[in-house]
Formats: sequence, C-alpha cells, structure tokens
Amino acid sequence: METLRDFLNEPWKEASLHPNYAASFLHLTPFPEVATGEILLASLYRNVGFSDSGLVSEKVWHLGKGFRKHLEKGRRPDNKQSEVGFDAKLWNKVVNRAIATPNLSGQSSQRGSQISPLVPDATLYSMSARLTGNPWNPGKLIAKMIAIGTGDYGKALEIWRKLFDKLSVTEEDDDTWAFLLQSEFETWRTESIKDAWKKPSKFPYSADTFFGPLPVQCPANRFVEDLQIVLELKGHLTRRQWISMLESLCRIGSSAHVTWLCHAHDVCRELLENAVFQRKSAGKVDVESILNSEKRFWSLGQLTTKPIRETARHYIEGRGALNLILHMLETRGVDMSRVRLRNPDEIMESLKYLANLEHKFDFNEYLEYFNEMIESDRRIAECKKGSSKNVLEFLGHVARQRMTSEAGLESYDQGYYVEKRGNYASAPWVLGLGPLSTILMVHCAASKVVGPCTVQDLCKQLAGYGIEAELALGAGESLGKRLRDMSIAIDSPDAEGGMVLVSPLAGARSAGR
Repeated sequence: METLRDFLNEPWKEASLHPNYAASFLHLTPFPEVATGEILLASLYRNVGFSDSGLVSEKVWHLGKGFRKHLEKGRRPDNKQSEVGFDAKLWNKVVNRAIATPNLSGQSSQRGSQISPLVPDATLYSMSARLTGNPWNPGKLIAKMIAIGTGDYGKALEIWRKLFDKLSVTEEDDDTWAFLLQSEFETWRTESIKDAWKKPSKFPYSADTFFGPLPVQCPANRFVEDLQIVLELKGHLTRRQWISMLESLCRIGSSAHVTWLCHAHDVCRELLENAVFQRKSAGKVDVESILNSEKRFWSLGQLTTKPIRETARHYIEGRGALNLILHMLETRGVDMSRVRLRNPDEIMESLKYLANLEHKFDFNEYLEYFNEMIESDRRIAECKKGSSKNVLEFLGHVARQRMTSEAGLESYDQGYYVEKRGNYASAPWVLGLGPLSTILMVHCAASKVVGPCTVQDLCKQLAGYGIEAELALGAGESLGKRLRDMSIAIDSPDAEGGMVLVSPLAGARSAGR
C-alpha cells in the first residue's frame, strides 16, 4: 500500500502522477495558465527561433530591463548605429506607442508597455505569462499540439522549421514596415544575443515521446492542417494581417485542444472504471467514437462561464481518478506493462486486459479513496486553486475578446472566439467569432474543398475544434448575419446547398497553389 498511500497523501502534485499516465496523450503538458493570444504568439516565436540561445527564455524581464534602460538613455548597446535611419527619440515613440499593445481593462500597471509580437525581436523583451517567478511556456503547448497532430517527429520538425522560415522577416516576403522594425530591433540587441535568431536544430519534444497519429478527430489534427494553410498566406497579406491570422489560429487551436483533453480525462476515467470494476471492455470503434472532438463541446451563442468550469472539473476529477486506479492496480500486483494509455489503440488493449483480470476490485473501496483524495483539498476539486483553477483561467482568457482600456482601440482584437453579449460591463460572455476569426475559419474551410464552399463546410471546419455552428447560421442568427454583413455569404443559385461562402482570401489561396 506504500505507493497508493503516498499518492493519497499528495494526490495533486506532479510527482504523484503514475508513470503510465504521465506517458499518455492525456497528460496535459506543459500545464496551461492564464495567457492572451499575443502572449501565446510571443512565446511561440521564442520557442521556434530563440530556443538554442540560453539567454532567451520566458523570463523576458532579464533582457527587457536592459532594453528599457538603453531606450530611456537613447543609446544603443555598444553605441551601434541605426541601419534604417531611426533616431533614438523616434524609436522610443515607435516602441511605446506605434507597436505597443493596448492595456486591458483591469490590467496590472506593473506590466508597463507591452510590445506587440509583430517581428521576432519584439518578443525578446516583453509578453511573458507572468511578471516574476517561473512563467509557464505557452509556445511549448503549440509544439505539443503539433506533436500530437502529426504523430511523427520528422513531420513535426519539418513544420517547426517552416514556422521559423515564415516568422522570420525578409525583405522579399515582408512589407517595408516589418523589415524596418526588425532591422532596427537588431541594432538594440546586446552582444550576447547578437545571433540568437536561428533555425531550430531540433523539435522541443524528443522522438521517444511521440506515439503515432491519433486515430480520432481531435483539435490538434485540425490545427496542424490549418496551420499549413495559414503559413501559405504569408506574402499575400501585410505582416500585421498575417500575424493576426496566426495568433487567432493559435487561440482557437490551444483552447480547443485543452478542452478536448479535459473531456477525454472524463470519458477515459469512465472506461477504466467499467473495465476494472464491472468487467466491461470497449472496442476500438467505441473508444475512438467517444474521443472524437466532432461530438462538439460548444455551441455558438452559448454562455461560456459554466461550461468552462465544468470542463476544468472534468479534468481534475478525471486526472485524480485515472491516477488512483493506476496506483490501485499496481498495489494489487497487476502487470502494469499491459496497462498503457499512450493512445486510443493502447487504451482499447488495456481495457480488454483489465476486464479479464482474475483480481477482484471493490468499487466501494475505490469510492472511499476517491472521496479521500477530493477532500484532501476541496479548493482544488472546486477549481479555486492549483491546476484546476489554472485550466479554468486559461480557457476563460485565451479565446476571449480583449477589452482594452484605451479610447479608440476598442476594436484592437478581431481574432477572438468568445465575446460579450451586450455593451454593458456585466454582460455575459458567449461563444462568438470575431471578424478576423470568421475570415480565418471560412478560408480554412474553403481551402479544403474542391468547388463552392458552403455553410456545411464551415460547420465541419468548426466541428474540428468541437464547436457546433448549425443553430447560429439561420436567418437573423449571429454567424449567418456576420457572414452576410461581411459579404462572405451569398445565396446558392440552385438553393440546394444553402449559402455559398466566398473567402476574402481566395486570391491568396489560388496563388499559394
């Protein structure tokens, strides 16, 4: 009982996770905390192009303090000269006004001026998840999604390097403004990071952590498909437009991935309970079906506060129950090499093995342990503390429209997926696409079909991220109205396919092919 008792003494610590759980696709790593889309994107830059530099990390204040001091003094490191003719006063205004991201309502004044992640060097000095301590690494969450979405180290590294090429600023592929910004930023680098932006030599996760492509439709699969579509848009848009598209995709991809994993914890808990305590197994089709993200977790127009809390609760209870069952099995001498959860195929084989065990497991004993685990810290179980609260806050912020506190910049954020239902402060948050995210989803849907793209194709596109859209497409409904207002939707001439969608980026799509 020693291992099981150790787990029950500290059930919510990372060190208490059972190795078989830690090695599975269910293990949520890196663990998400609060982040905005721009913080997510800035971290992605740092992971893609600055990862080989030991001096660049999520603790951006190490470099940020020195950069701000040089900026205030009006003197570049080592008295270097601008290559594009910026004087120090003008550059100060550019950094603190022209490319500064607006402050959010209620944002801590300690954050100061944050630089929008338009170009690589803009991410060296600001945009971390925390102001002190050890910030979490949002860019590695994107890497994890690519790992799961490809299932192959070589393919993941290829996409990672393509990301580097597209995020890099070149005179040929970027507009003049982006080229000027990056060129000027580079003259403000200290000698220690002079050549820090380099093509990645390896992927953030080693080859032995890959477990093959998941045979289910999940947000990571859809994200990898859409990422390649968005990468091809570069060169057909301004730098700011393209970066906004990439940021919006990362927001919906990461929030959908975390949501899917949280619900996967809940259904896998039920599968293991049925196998261990009721001797009921589940076939491959059953396992894949219940893990399919097209079962939909959200509906456009749906209030988000309660569903997000429910999602976080599914995660923490499912994680606790799965690890409890694994520790109980190991304590009873079960061959744990045959209880593997790395992917759905292994889960199916494990269920078959567990359902035929001769050991008898008492469900009431399991419930007693489960209650003991929950009571060890009720605030974690209620999503008011620890990992469950962090999941709740991540899902509550990353896809939500950023409400700025600066006059004239109310429409700064266009790539959101959660919006206010009403123009008053206490208006509830609901699932709803912003103008840019609408264009993005329509373009991704149109890029996957031959011939006219219909609303059904858009519904299928959103379903890949667990979003139900059919009810929001009727006459006068939110999404249908937005599509018409933006001149994206036209009536089908033969009235057979409903509305036909015309992507505003159709020209770029054709050129990319």
